[in-house]
Amino acid sequence: MVSGSSPSAVSFGDAHITLDADSALEMVGSAAQPTALLERGAAWFSVAPRGDRPAFEVHAGDMIVRVIGTRFRVARDGERASVTVYHGVVEVRYRGRAMRLADGQSWSTDR
Repeated sequence: MVSGSSPSAVSFGDAHITLDADSALEMVGSAAQPTALLERGAAWFSVAPRGDRPAFEVHAGDMIVRVIGTRFRVARDGERASVTVYHGVVEVRYRGRAMRLADGQSWSTDR
């Protein structure tokens, strides 16, 4: 999915994604185990609680965000990536490190 000069929205299984203007996102995997590849730009994700199902993942360069059920934003500019959690909890993996982010927290590969 590629957005032009305005945002675009799509649903994939129980995830709703709003892609910012001038952004590119590819969905891979299946509805049972979805993975989003953010190629450039930024996107908002609202993911229903996953329960016992595999986590929803967003890949942005070397950063991987694993989602149990939340609302969050991932942005990517070249090799830089960032994530901000608005509600819920995500797990961020980056170059062998893992950390959890909760409501109001953010993290960037610049750190």
